[in-house]
Amino acid sequence: MDIRDMEPLESQETPPRGIRIAAFVRWVLLAIAVLAAVGTIALAIGGPAAQTVARYHCPMHPTVVSDQPRDCPICGMDLVPMGEDDAAADPHHHDDDAAIAELAAKLGAREGQWICPMESCAHVADEAGRCPVCGMALVLVPRGDAAPHRPVPGMVDLVVSPERLARIGVRTAPVEQGRLSTTVRTVGVIAPAEDRLHRVQARFSGWVQEVFVSEVGVEVRAGQPLASVFSPELHQAQIDYLNAIALGGAMRQSARRRLELLGIAPTEIARIERRGVPLDTLVLRAPADGHVIEKGIVSGVRITPETTLYAIADLSRVWIYADLYQGDLGRVRVGAKARFRGHDGAVGEGEVAVVTPVLDPHSRTARARIRLPNADRRLRPGGFGEVEIEAERFEAPLVPRDAVIETGTHSYVIVARGGGRFAPRRVEVLGRSGDRVAVEGVRPGETVVERGGFFLDAESRLRAALLGGGGHGEHAHD
Repeated sequence: MDIRDMEPLESQETPPRGIRIAAFVRWVLLAIAVLAAVGTIALAIGGPAAQTVARYHCPMHPTVVSDQPRDCPICGMDLVPMGEDDAAADPHHHDDDAAIAELAAKLGAREGQWICPMESCAHVADEAGRCPVCGMALVLVPRGDAAPHRPVPGMVDLVVSPERLARIGVRTAPVEQGRLSTTVRTVGVIAPAEDRLHRVQARFSGWVQEVFVSEVGVEVRAGQPLASVFSPELHQAQIDYLNAIALGGAMRQSARRRLELLGIAPTEIARIERRGVPLDTLVLRAPADGHVIEKGIVSGVRITPETTLYAIADLSRVWIYADLYQGDLGRVRVGAKARFRGHDGAVGEGEVAVVTPVLDPHSRTARARIRLPNADRRLRPGGFGEVEIEAERFEAPLVPRDAVIETGTHSYVIVARGGGRFAPRRVEVLGRSGDRVAVEGVRPGETVVERGGFFLDAESRLRAALLGGGGHGEHAHD
């Protein structure tokens, strides 16, 4: 064998392991890349593959395009297939009552009829529904006396589909014209009526001989003996009166008048005249019917004109002292009806007699004095409880309490305008009572959202933010 024939065999080497697998993978990847490029080119030039993919867009915002049917992220309107409803993309639409009324006048629509807010559709119907041209919800032609549009900052009007309204559980209530009596709630303390309170005091100095009524809380009658008192001053006045009787004339009248000024009752003076001698002790009697609420004497104690022997109160009528804060002073008037409920269950109804003109320097409150009848004596002085005082009365539109949304700077309601259309509207709260609120800014006959307003509020604010600040010249549709 020739040596030259053997050299090539000596220079050959065995290929590395796996090189054939790597070469196969490279060819597969290259084939996939080529196929992807071909598909991309076909889609770009509008080939059959591109035409098989459904595309959807928003009729109100044509720039919003999706390959799936969903809601527009700007206005919430259902996306429609491209090319099917392009004519509905009319940027000039109407949402506020003034604009709808103007459009209705152009279309010749009457109050109570429904129109499409798209001027280009020119559709009028007698019942609620959707426009057969653009698919938008029809709106009710507003009445001539409809409330003015008062937009809420940071919110926009919106239209919500019936399916979504059912999911979030929106409930509405009509606005009614009515009379609302507001109340001021506070706490009150029961006290004896001062015009029926009597304090028994002697008009002379002396000593208590005997006590006939020795307990607090006892009910006494007018003229009933309370205590007997011995007084040297009184004894001398009796002697002077007996001497004056013998003299007669002006001296007798003067001496009798002195006994009367010392507090001697006519019955006791007559007794002195019959006896002809001074009484050793004088009996002090109850000046009126009532309960003894205070007793300041015992047998043998010395008394002076400053000593309070008894305090007797007629509890058939009591007073309630109720504290009023400064913000409520202008709302409470003399003669207003008031209701008191004690913590023991006792209830009384009366009226405000006086509102003090001066505030307490510590609590910064004024006091209202309320007169209450207490025939059954259940209202006991010293007790306390809750007081409700009738405040202002309003003849105004009334809405449910849950319909009013308050932010701290303003209050508003969400007006349901028919066809799933809702408009936030600022209102002024005039007063509240129970579950009713008197407001200014809506008219009787309109409808407001009572339940589910939180979801509509959040969606309105979100859409306003997506619109760049929530200008009311652009509105949302679903």
